[in-house]
Amino acid sequence: MANPQVRPNVHIYPEDSGAMLSEARQGQRWLKEMPPDELTPMIRIGEDDYYIYEPAMLVDGSCCIPTRWFTREGDFYCKAWPLRPISSDDGDGWQVREDIEIEVAQRDFLKDFPTLAHDHQLYGVPHPSRILGMNSLNKQLLSAETFLEVRKNTSPDIPSRWIHTNPVLGNRWRAKAQGKRVAALPLWVYCDDTSGNVSKKWNEHNSFLFTLAGLPGHETSKEFNIHFLCTSNLAPPLEMLDGVVDQLEYVALLFIFLGLYLSLLERLNVREYGPGIVLTKNQSLYFLPYLLCWEIIQCKASLRAILVFAENTSVEHAWLKVLMPLMIRFILLTSQMKPWPTQAQKRAKLVAMAQVRSRTRQIQLLRLRIQRLSPRRGGGS
Repeated sequence: MANPQVRPNVHIYPEDSGAMLSEARQGQRWLKEMPPDELTPMIRIGEDDYYIYEPAMLVDGSCCIPTRWFTREGDFYCKAWPLRPISSDDGDGWQVREDIEIEVAQRDFLKDFPTLAHDHQLYGVPHPSRILGMNSLNKQLLSAETFLEVRKNTSPDIPSRWIHTNPVLGNRWRAKAQGKRVAALPLWVYCDDTSGNVSKKWNEHNSFLFTLAGLPGHETSKEFNIHFLCTSNLAPPLEMLDGVVDQLEYVALLFIFLGLYLSLLERLNVREYGPGIVLTKNQSLYFLPYLLCWEIIQCKASLRAILVFAENTSVEHAWLKVLMPLMIRFILLTSQMKPWPTQAQKRAKLVAMAQVRSRTRQIQLLRLRIQRLSPRRGGGS
């Protein structure tokens, strides 16, 4: 995503191309069948972010809830559920017409959820957090467990409760993003068996690689868009996937730490990283976290650049030096940390130990037989 040669070609939204089908993003699976929660949940129009499952106002004064964003001929569109204002014993609110699906263009949106919550009285409409229920359920958009849970002990004629988000807080990604863009990045992960020998003798190695599913077909074949994950001539592919998942979880925790440190740098506006190294504000915010990430992932203990940064930190940021030893300790522990053994590795270790014990026992029995068969020295006839 940070590569300027790759990012312009990456598509993070499905595309409605009509009868033409040439890319993965144009397929029905990505466009219609995937759960909305697994797709990119928002678009940005001006300075406003429109998330799925949040009420939004249109230019004609009506309101709807977007459920799925996609593109068509370069413009954004969404599938949405209309909202109908109703009154109940608890006050005025909204009823989600889930039985009706409409299509709304990007140019038709007027106010996002936070803006509508602030200005709803000016338009004489209920507060957008007052979702009193849904008219009916669209089973295709829900998992079987969720559908049965909601419909349990509920009559089809009675509006169901709203289950997709907390209506007061809106989409959970809005609070997590804190004003930043949120994007889903599908991956094509594949495994193939190749030979590890230059000669004609077959030496099978199973290798896992991945490419970005949002790249056009002519870009996925380029070498810098094909990313290597792992290879082995011993472990089967399914057991290799355990290690891939472990690494993904490890990197996720790593970037949580780096994100916290990035926010710290942003507050301090640190620009000097050592003698003669002066970076602009934008560069200073991303240089050191990228360096730390590279050092940790590569399991290196080279902390020279970090130590130089700590020694040359200005006096006004002297309290940052208190945090530096903790960061360095974290990096050292992480670089020396050994990954948890997988089930296959545990089984292989037990099998190896059993083989060693078996061989030791065989050697002991062989020695006993030799001693019994060999003639005694100094014995009479």
